[in-house]
Amino acid sequence: SEAWYRQVATIPDDGREIAKRYTLDRSDLIIRQNEPEPLGLACVLVTLRYPGRLLAEGEILPLGVLRFLAWQIGVDHHEIDRSVHCG
Repeated sequence: SEAWYRQVATIPDDGREIAKRYTLDRSDLIIRQNEPEPLGLACVLVTLRYPGRLLAEGEILPLGVLRFLAWQIGVDHHEIDRSVHCG
């Protein structure tokens, strides 16, 4: 049903859910070495895992997700505010 799809396709904005769904593992962190835009790649990676889809054109991840990803890959969180576009 539409309600079910909306529920499983929604990207969380709750801190606990963000940590549960979007914690990068050791092998994921290699993106920060050779990737010119590691935050963009991290956005694609995590949304493919959960909710299992690509970001729609113009879709923006919740700021909490962006900050959590940036923290994990060592990107200055202030850069996120200037380049919020992922995907």
